[in-house]
Amino acid sequence: MPGLKVVFTAIFAILVSPILAIGQDIGLAEADNPLLEAQWTYRLVVVCGAETKPSEPTLLDQQYAQASWDWPGYIDRDMILVWISPEDIMTWHPKPNAVKAATLMIGLAETDDTHLRQRTACTADNDFVALIGKDGEVKARSDRAMPNQDLFALIDAMPMRQQELQSAPPEELTE
Repeated sequence: MPGLKVVFTAIFAILVSPILAIGQDIGLAEADNPLLEAQWTYRLVVVCGAETKPSEPTLLDQQYAQASWDWPGYIDRDMILVWISPEDIMTWHPKPNAVKAATLMIGLAETDDTHLRQRTACTADNDFVALIGKDGEVKARSDRAMPNQDLFALIDAMPMRQQELQSAPPEELTE
């Protein structure tokens, strides 16, 4: 439903216009293999689900709400929220700016018969959230939205994240 996609994107632009960078794209949604594009650079929180449910918030709505409560946590952990619907793939990539706030970047693709859909087993008849590590492997999967504290705890316990924390430069001291 192309019209619904346009409306969906327009609503997000209106709701988050102070931090939304429309027209910019990280390239993940349009890549031939989004999983390969993200590998070793990003951790993906993949929401597989339908576009709308008339009487209740969708799984995407719930996971997006979790992410939007702590975009800095997503930035710090190199996380991207990815939604795979039966028709599309859309990404929200928080990016730090000069005031350390988050900026969202959206990418759309008309079709996605890629490794990302295959790796997560995302089909039209199942809804779930999956965490994919930087190595491209599925690390966790849930039929409900994953709270940030659970995602962050899982990621922070991973060996690669521990290495990132150890090699990160110490923050500058302010007086």
